[in-house]
Amino acid sequence: MPETEPTNHIVEFPAEEPTGSPGDAGRAEVDSAEAWFNQGLALQNLERWEEGIANFDRALELRPNFYEAWYNRGNALSELERLAEAITSYDRALELEPSKVEAWNNRGNALANLSCFEAAIASYDHAIEIKPDDYPPWYNRSVALRNLGRLVEANESYDWAVAINPNLDQA
Repeated sequence: MPETEPTNHIVEFPAEEPTGSPGDAGRAEVDSAEAWFNQGLALQNLERWEEGIANFDRALELRPNFYEAWYNRGNALSELERLAEAITSYDRALELEPSKVEAWNNRGNALANLSCFEAAIASYDHAIEIKPDDYPPWYNRSVALRNLGRLVEANESYDWAVAINPNLDQA
């Protein structure tokens, strides 16, 4: 694999739409939480972050264990550079769904943006453990390692990212 120097750009995962269908119990409440969540997603897509967060908060008042609302709340907070709050939202999302690679990756990104590179690497490592053939955590891990001056490890992680997604090497 080529030993190409990674750039400082972080790769983020997009918003996550809810999966599955709510059960019959508490249907009106679930639908209302879904409505608030969907409105939050629409506002997030328009880059109206504060309004999106308010809608995610309303969905979470109605359904506190709503993974997608916690995850997307974290994404919106990250966009506003309210990184400590974003990490708290990602942590809550991961309590609910600990195998979600995108939440581990984006949590790592928020930590990296706070210059907490060791903690960011730990988040990326969780993501890689869950899905080793996903390039964003490998790439982001390489950036964090480079920021710590651990260049050999950074290049190894970058090489893994390029092996998974050869288009990275052309960026």
